[in-house]
Amino acid sequence: MKTDKNLTVHDVARVAGVSIKTVSRVLNNDPTVRDKNKEKVLSAVAVTGYRPDLNARRLRTKQSYLICLLYMDYASNSYSARLTSGAIEVCDEAGYDLLVRPVKDRTSLAEQVKALAERSNPDGYILTPPLCDDQGVLSVIEAEQKPAVKILPMSLDANSCVSCDIVAGVKEAVSHLLTLGHRRVAIINFNNVHGGLLRYQGYEEAHRDFDIPIDTSLVFQGPMSSDEEYEKIIRRLLSGDERPTAFFTFNDYLATLVYKVASQLKLRIPYDVSVIGFDDDPSSKNLWPPLSTVHQPVGNLGRAAAGKLIQQLVLHRPYEEKEDLTCKYVQRSSCGPLL
Repeated sequence: MKTDKNLTVHDVARVAGVSIKTVSRVLNNDPTVRDKNKEKVLSAVAVTGYRPDLNARRLRTKQSYLICLLYMDYASNSYSARLTSGAIEVCDEAGYDLLVRPVKDRTSLAEQVKALAERSNPDGYILTPPLCDDQGVLSVIEAEQKPAVKILPMSLDANSCVSCDIVAGVKEAVSHLLTLGHRRVAIINFNNVHGGLLRYQGYEEAHRDFDIPIDTSLVFQGPMSSDEEYEKIIRRLLSGDERPTAFFTFNDYLATLVYKVASQLKLRIPYDVSVIGFDDDPSSKNLWPPLSTVHQPVGNLGRAAAGKLIQQLVLHRPYEEKEDLTCKYVQRSSCGPLL
């Protein structure tokens, strides 16, 4: 009896009663293999205990079977952790490893990616905002002639991007506030990423449907800033004579800053001010009162991005998305009627 280390695809093919080529196609997750043959091969793998020699596979195919996920590292970025979890599931199924690389220094992005490419030689990249729009990063990847899948870039392309229905989710959330009688709904948003532009579109469409003009003094948009700066903005708004009665924020983390400042000013949520966040971060339900938010299918975005990239690497053809990428309003206790 051969040991596990001595087993080869020839042994798997013999037990399965199929060709070596069929075994190879199944092990490389080729979806064109007939289900009957796939079941035979997987059964033979289980019976024999065969494990592919990954180093030999890398030498034979000249691929690293490594995908790199790049994201900006900042304190409130739980988004990337959930994205990574979804991507890992797909990579595990397809026999790939995921290299997760947080980036902190915005001044040398291209150099960091170039060094990473030389050191680890990933077969492809998953790029999150705002890295997916950084021309220096994109130039390095193009020079390496490696494919990349971008999550919510400024310019969407069906073959190399994944997105979700942010506009509909935000429109539903803001419409809920307007239905409750709120007419002064402040928005704190990022406008240097595509997701921020889509959030504002949802905010705008909700106001348009209710025939309510947007008060520009309640709109705060720009690139990401410090907590202290956002707290100043929130405090100034809530201390004014005509303060907003509700807030919609780019993410749940910014919503927690509204909670903080409101508490300091002795304002009660939702009685004095209502709040809606975005992302449905797991911690949002643990706030008091629990935060109403827009659920973004972050894990599914990671699965879709990894699936699309692996499909390009293995089959060199478009990926058929199966994940649910809709954004849905989650109503909790942080919203109340205008009193």
